[in-house]
Amino acid sequence: MVLSEEKIRSYIRRLLLSRMRILCTNGFYGLLIMHMKFTLDEGCETAATDGDRIYFNPQFLEKLSDDELDFVLMHEILHAALQHCSRTGDRDSERFNIACDIVVNSNILKSCDMEESRISLKEYGVSMHIAPNGKEGWEYTVEQVYEMLGKAALSGNVPGSSSNGNAKPASGKKNRKAEDPKIKPGMIIQDGRAKKGMRFFRMFG
Repeated sequence: MVLSEEKIRSYIRRLLLSRMRILCTNGFYGLLIMHMKFTLDEGCETAATDGDRIYFNPQFLEKLSDDELDFVLMHEILHAALQHCSRTGDRDSERFNIACDIVVNSNILKSCDMEESRISLKEYGVSMHIAPNGKEGWEYTVEQVYEMLGKAALSGNVPGSSSNGNAKPASGKKNRKAEDPKIKPGMIIQDGRAKKGMRFFRMFG
């Protein structure tokens, strides 16, 4: 898909406005986002970060309301702040990504007075935030939640219900496509390459 200059400018404006809203309402997240670069990438299923950039699929970005966009940006920047991209090690990347999301979403929920609407997408419901033992993810490190997920998988008790904040994740696999030469609108959205250890925003069904 070739993006017009007008469409690119509209994406830039939305991201700048979201960054400003977050800076005004959640200063901690807003200051962190000030240091991030943004990349439009059709090869990214939803949104992702490699710790240096936040990647958006243009179609996914198009579907988000302003509140949802704010949540996704906070989600990705917290992955970067907690250095999740460099902590996978030899662990299963899919399970580790789920553990990261549980911890990140739970921390955002806590910072938003436990209002689940603040970590929800209208199309997919409440984002996962409960650890396998039934407690909030913010109470644990990512590594601790990862171990819980392993034990839950062995017992067959894996997260799968969206009603309790443990929605089943869809695949966040990123298949890179050739970079669109038009996606280079200067300082805000910049061309970039994915790196090993990407943390993806997961969709929920």
